[in-house]
This record gives sequence, C-alpha cells and structure tokens, in this order.
Amino acid sequence: MDKIALTRQETAERMGISLPNLDAFLHRKEHPLPSIQSGRKIIIPRIALDAWLLEESKRTLSHAPRPLQ
Repeated sequence: MDKIALTRQETAERMGISLPNLDAFLHRKEHPLPSIQSGRKIIIPRIALDAWLLEESKRTLSHAPRPLQ
C-alpha cells in the first residue's frame, strides 16, 4: 500500500532535491509547499505535493521567456 503522506526526506528524494532546498520550499512566503506538522515531525501529503508541483510548473512556465520566432 502506498503511503498517503511523505517525510521531508522522502519528499526530497522524490523531487530529486536536497533537504535544504526542500525546506526553502516549505518556508517561503509565497506559494509554500503544503505540509502538516505533528510535534517536531513534518509530513507532506502526496496529493498536496502533486498539486503543488503542477501549480509551480504552470507558474514557472508563465514567467518563462517566449522563444524567438
């Protein structure tokens, strides 16, 4: 059975980034990565991660320079 939430380490591995980079996404002021804190543990729901990645890709692509024609 697949887990419905991931630890910080699992999320970083799934995204292919370091823990410090993941923490930057978790704590940024605009459009942070959604997470749930339970005591000292932070978990990231997989559905929230997938939705956030989709929105981030749309946001990033909307700011990308247009190719020359």
